Amino acid sequence: MPFSTDGYRWTPEEGLKTGVPTDAVIEPPTHNVDPDVTYDAIVIGTGYAGLRRKVLVLEGRDRIGGRTCSVKQNGYIFEAGGTWVHRNQAHVWGEIVRYGFDGHLKDSQEYYEGSRTPTMIRDGKLHEIPFTDQSSTQGFEKFCNIDGQLGLSVFDVHLEPGWLQNEDFVKWDAMSCQDRLDQIQDDLTAEETEALTNILLSMNKGPLSRASFAEALRWPALSGGSLYAFGQHSARWKLANGQTALSLAMFEDARVSGNLSYSFSTVVSSVETQGSITTVMTSAGQPFKASSVVVAVPLNCLSDIHFSPALDPVKAEAISKGHTNHAYKICVEAKGKQWRNWMGNAAPHKGLPFLNGDGITPAGNSYLISTPGDYIDPQTDPEKLLEAIQYMHPELEPVRIFGMDYHSHPLSKGGWAVHGPGFVTKYLRSLQAPAGRVHFANADWADVWRGFIDGALELGARASQAVLQATRTG
Repeated sequence: MPFSTDGYRWTPEEGLKTGVPTDAVIEPPTHNVDPDVTYDAIVIGTGYAGLRRKVLVLEGRDRIGGRTCSVKQNGYIFEAGGTWVHRNQAHVWGEIVRYGFDGHLKDSQEYYEGSRTPTMIRDGKLHEIPFTDQSSTQGFEKFCNIDGQLGLSVFDVHLEPGWLQNEDFVKWDAMSCQDRLDQIQDDLTAEETEALTNILLSMNKGPLSRASFAEALRWPALSGGSLYAFGQHSARWKLANGQTALSLAMFEDARVSGNLSYSFSTVVSSVETQGSITTVMTSAGQPFKASSVVVAVPLNCLSDIHFSPALDPVKAEAISKGHTNHAYKICVEAKGKQWRNWMGNAAPHKGLPFLNGDGITPAGNSYLISTPGDYIDPQTDPEKLLEAIQYMHPELEPVRIFGMDYHSHPLSKGGWAVHGPGFVTKYLRSLQAPAGRVHFANADWADVWRGFIDGALELGARASQAVLQATRTG
């Protein structure tokens, strides 16, 4: 099994080590690269796939997938990045069907009879929260119900392109999640406030004043409005073979066409267009030329690439602001099956806002996950992470940990996009717009499932079609 230089792993015996075992590593890292060729397209990043012309992919990491990565250990898959999919996410589901993965899904919420009930750290003490407790549902519905329809009227993508100009959307986008929480505070019980705050922290990964209320409203609105439906869409169904298996299937499809060239561990420093040719310069000083370019890097990394001619001022301003999600991801194998459906919340007193059971490993242990914000850096302070896990429940016994620090990594600088108040209203269309034949395709500025795997494929499909059309018309 190849090891990526990304991420880290920990066991009690070996302590903290750099790198994770994953099939996502591409070996050899370069194929059919010719600096004298003018490619039909150069794609910067591999969160995007699908072109059918002569294409060069330049990827800064040693692996495919960007903010998705399936780690393999002892026959079990630990998803160290984006994980869940749903039939209602049209773009990713189309690829799942195309490559035959639709009959191979795993249920993250499958119930295990011997599982512990959820717990909450309240006033420094551990409290059990019954599975039947309705505080989360009731608080979340009060948070979303601005229109008597749980927010569905505000974010209706079937009104495209009208939803972005919807007066109600603009109004709620200008508010933060904290503003909305303050607005309904008198209508919430103490238990509802506590449960709702934990949900919002799990979505936004930081102070609630940093996140737009409309952005938080978008996720459940796309799912049908209720907290239950939201959970079905965003945290239930995953690929049995892992997200990396889907990425590899798409990558292999492009490779066998004979039109794909690629170079991994290759960081891009500039994109310069002169006339009908765009030159992409790597940080090592190697130029490559193409008729079109697709930039698929995350929003918070676009400022590291110099564009000439200069980008539109509104797009440039959006790039300078970036998004606010400082998340990383940890995967914990804990001793025993009893943590399978357990969820711990601790809001985030010791650095972990939550820890969720997600499966049972072949060794008969529980697989748990968390996506904290910028509270702990496990790669420099693993003891603090272990302390936070123990704080969640004193009987938790970690057997191993895998993690990806997307927040501090220079090729992501954050988790999925969480935009601040007013950001989407002002900047979304500018971020989506091409700069000549330079196209921008990343989940961070997708229209629908923004921040999800589906959003990356949505923007990839749009860019792919634009490049194909440009190629046909010369």
